[in-house]
Amino acid sequence: MQSYAKFFKDIAASRVAAIQAVGRLTLERLFPDGSPEISPGQRTLVMDKLLHEMRPALMMETLLSARDEVTGTAATSARVKDAIAKQPTVGGGYSPGQPVRSSDKTRVLEM
Repeated sequence: MQSYAKFFKDIAASRVAAIQAVGRLTLERLFPDGSPEISPGQRTLVMDKLLHEMRPALMMETLLSARDEVTGTAATSARVKDAIAKQPTVGGGYSPGQPVRSSDKTRVLEM
């Protein structure tokens, strides 16, 4: 049981690190250095919040709320939400045992 706990802990730590990297890269891409939408100091504060977020499922929410908090406005949160909404998705609505749809397979191979 102890080996399972260590294995699970290692997996959880790698997922947190991976999603923190996604949060950091998202911030850097949407609001690069020199962006008029966020100052360097504000950017540092947002980055700090991202690096302290330990719940992978909440990383994008943390990015939005931290950015809104440090800038005092939700004006550019729509930009982030639009970018998230435009990300390609695959699947959904499958029944147990249903084979992968050809359209989903094509989309995965195109990614």
